[in-house]
Formats: sequence, structure tokens, C-alpha cells
Amino acid sequence: MNFKKDRMNLIICAGGTGGHIIPAVTLGKNLTEYNVSYICGNREIEKKIYYTYGIKPIVLDIKSFEPLRFILKFPSLLLYSFKILFKIKPKTLILAGNYISFPVGIASIILGKKLLLLEQDAVIGKTNRILSRYAFKIFSGFPLPFKYVDNRKIVHTGHILRENIFEFKEDDKVKLDKSKKTILIFGGSQGAKNVAQKIIDFLYPVKGKFNIILVAGNHYEDFKDYDGINILPFYENMGFLYSVSDIVISRSGAISVAEIKSLNKKAIFIPFESAANSEQIKNLKRIGLKKDRSVVIREGELTKEKVVLTIEKLLAKENGKEKTEYDLKKQIGIIKRYV
Repeated sequence: MNFKKDRMNLIICAGGTGGHIIPAVTLGKNLTEYNVSYICGNREIEKKIYYTYGIKPIVLDIKSFEPLRFILKFPSLLLYSFKILFKIKPKTLILAGNYISFPVGIASIILGKKLLLLEQDAVIGKTNRILSRYAFKIFSGFPLPFKYVDNRKIVHTGHILRENIFEFKEDDKVKLDKSKKTILIFGGSQGAKNVAQKIIDFLYPVKGKFNIILVAGNHYEDFKDYDGINILPFYENMGFLYSVSDIVISRSGAISVAEIKSLNKKAIFIPFESAANSEQIKNLKRIGLKKDRSVVIREGELTKEKVVLTIEKLLAKENGKEKTEYDLKKQIGIIKRYV
């Protein structure tokens, strides 16, 4: 690790899903006066997201949360977390929740490190809930109040959004017919494949009417052979995809919902209802979406007729021009006060 001696060392731990990793990386990239190291889990999609941003993370050997296996593996994860902290010697750690943060958080507490938490969802996650007792501050995407935590520790920064969603960089690899409307489909890693499969099957017979783009992420191999549809793996140039899309079909993780709202895009949201504490449903309720620009379809109610009819109704509405003002520098400035 090539650390600059005149800078303080800082660790950011974020893994599991893009909804945890992308805000954490966006934050870390803007903490330029610190030597920032990243910790994630051992899933390929996690490492791929970091590599896309030119980051080689420290990897904890865990790919998913299965309670018994996690308990049995916890001593080795905790020991490795201690080794990381002894080697890097950070004064402060920023943890983005998820089970990957738990052993790192416990090691940090035992060693007396300053602990800061990122919470982007409408509901405080279980890991952040436990660690919040020892955290100095909790940076939240949604405004107060929150259940299960000391709200005096909450600092409402708003959602930390990647800067490139506001940039337009054309990509000739994405084939678009400019005479057709464009539908962008993406979602989180949690159950996204099943929903994506249904949506693609619904729309495939009418693919000649639309440009269809699917960001398949970790499931790229399952969709790559669909002809006439733009199938992409994890894709960094999201500003381009958002800018060319007329409708977005997505899960309702906090960051996805915040990005879509910020860009004032028409959207169909299909919440992952098995998410912890029904967080995806609560994200939609708390974020304050415009009713004329978004529709929520519960997964059990997904039918071809409902999806196609909803797309047609949304396309018939006028396009919104106004985007929400977003000030990442202000957010970073708030967080720096506590680092």
C-alpha cells in the first residue's frame, strides 16, 4: 500500500451490494486528504465493482450471510480484521452496514477506533443497529427520526450519489434507434435476476417497438444471448444510460430510488419484498416520489399486461425537465467534520 506519510489513514468497509459499495466509494474518492483503504466480501460482483473504480480492496473471505456458517467463520473474520487494523493503523473507520461490516466493526470497538456509519436505507440495518451503540455518528440518506438507534447520533447528509449519473458520455457500444423510446432495466443483486427475467420475457415479443437496455450485473451470462436487446454487465457510465432512457424499471434500493428521483426519470419500481425489515417498500414511502412519474408494482402482481400497459401510460405523460439540485461537496464537507 502506497500511503502518503503526511496523511491520516482511513478504512471504509462496504460490501454485499452496489447499494452499499457505490456510495462508500463515492465518499472515499472525495476524501482526498486521507489514505483510504477499502474492505469488502469475497463475492465476484463486489470485487468487480471496486475494480471498475480502479480500487483493489482488502477482501474478507465471506460471500453471503448464512447464520450458522457466519457464526462458525466469525472468529477467523474477526482475527483477520484485527490484522488489517494493526497493519493500516487507522484512526477512523467508516462502515456502510451489511454483514461484512460486523467483524470489522467489532475489532474497531475493541481497539478503541472512531466508528462512523453510513445508512442509506429508510430503515437502519441490523449490523448498523448493533454497531450504532458504539458509533460516533451515523450518516443517513433519509431524514430523522429512525427507530432502534439514538437519533442524537444521526447526521442527515442525504443520499450519497455517484457523480457520473449527472454526466453524459456517449457509448457507441450501446446500440440505440433514436426513433424509438428507450427502456432501462436494472436492479440490485437481491432477487434481481428473477425480476429481470420476467421483464425481459414480457418485453421480448415487443422488442421491435423499443430500445431495451438491461444492466445484468452478476447475471450477465444468463442474458447475453438475447438478440435485439442491449445486455450489459456492471456498467459504470450510468449517466449515459439514464440520459437516453425514457423509462427506468428497477428494484427500490435506496440509492436506485434516490438516483431516479434526482434525475426526475419516469420509473416502474418492483420492490424486493424479502429485504430485511421491508426496507425497499419503506424506501419508496419515505423518499416522496411524484405519483405522475412513478408506479410501484408488487412482485406477486407482475404480469405482461400490467407491465406493458404501465409503460404505455408513463410514456404518454410529458417528460420532466427539472432535476433535483445535488451538492456532493456539501455532503462531503459535513462528513469531514466528524472524520
